[in-house]
Amino acid sequence: MKHLPLLLLVVIIFFPCDIFAIDFTISNPQINNQEIRFDTFLSEVTTTNCPDNHCYLQGVLRSTGSSKYFGETLNSANNWVDYISSPDIEYIKNNFYVVDIQSSSWSSQLVMRFKTDDLNYQGPGMYDLKLRRYTGKSTNFSGESNIVTINLTAPTPASINTPTNTPVNTPTTSPTKTPTPTKTPTPTVKKTPTPTDKISITPLPEDEEVLGAIESDEPLGMEPLPLESDRRAQVIPVVISLVLIALGLAIGAGVIVWQKRQKHPQPPAI
Repeated sequence: MKHLPLLLLVVIIFFPCDIFAIDFTISNPQINNQEIRFDTFLSEVTTTNCPDNHCYLQGVLRSTGSSKYFGETLNSANNWVDYISSPDIEYIKNNFYVVDIQSSSWSSQLVMRFKTDDLNYQGPGMYDLKLRRYTGKSTNFSGESNIVTINLTAPTPASINTPTNTPVNTPTTSPTKTPTPTKTPTPTVKKTPTPTDKISITPLPEDEEVLGAIESDEPLGMEPLPLESDRRAQVIPVVISLVLIALGLAIGAGVIVWQKRQKHPQPPAI
């Protein structure tokens, strides 16, 4: 028993949180995009668990299926401080959120955020949120708050840029058929028979001979010349007509002369 005070001193120095318990809780998490707000409460605070009436807080996040922590905590100077696993004392005092203890309890709202491109952020899913408390006298944290499990839904950049595996039917490009040019019909020039062209008339059989269907060597488009017999047949009536007219005129003239002589007889010659 004489060594009990020495044992208590060692325990107090190296395990202060085990002897002097502090009520350290977080609650009511509110998630907005990549920011997380939550209420923080400290009670049963003493100069032993918060020397010089100061404690220093660091927020941590990790996937429920992982042991890797990440996240950023907004400190008392409104600066974002990234998670660090082994900070030194000066870094703790200069960067972590400072709790100024005025009595045996303290409460406030703290803010954390995470980056979707952080290697330890595994995309939408369930994550554990908690706070670590440092005394500022050691590089090790003196205690942790309770764990609050939250659901984070922000996608990772890889999931945004990676297309889904849904097969897409790629339309097969059919070669475009070049239309065959339509051949323009060449107009057929109808040959107009020239005067030199001859028309051959095939003579009909003797029993089917048609009047006027005679072979002709005359040029196409010209009236055939009348035959010699046709000429004489046309001239004779004309000549006869002229002779008859002349005869009629002579007879008429003779009758007129005879009538005059009858009316005016000439005296007999002496």
